Amino acid sequence: MMTTLTVAEPVLIIDDEPAVLRMLVKCLERVGFRTDTAMTGEKALEKLKTIRYGLIMTDIQMPGISGNQVADVLKKGLNSATPVIVIPDAVGSHSGFDRSLYRTVQFNFQDSQ
Repeated sequence: MMTTLTVAEPVLIIDDEPAVLRMLVKCLERVGFRTDTAMTGEKALEKLKTIRYGLIMTDIQMPGISGNQVADVLKKGLNSATPVIVIPDAVGSHSGFDRSLYRTVQFNFQDSQ
């Protein structure tokens, strides 16, 4: 099943590396997507309680609440329909990620200009 992401809902990027956050924000905003960031899983969960996102991109290995734990909370109902893209730290580091949260995402660049 293919999901088309529109610019109506922002993309939440969760990563404890400021350089990764800046790069992803710049790339996504350049093509018209609104973005929001969280440097911890805890901050991401706070935001997810009040803001609806069209896509969540998360690092796996972070201090405190990991990307896996954020994905588990989403799966249990906080935002179960929101597509999640994992940002692995290294090849194979996402092997424990819940595959049921993976979705194919097609970025619709024509709508974002």
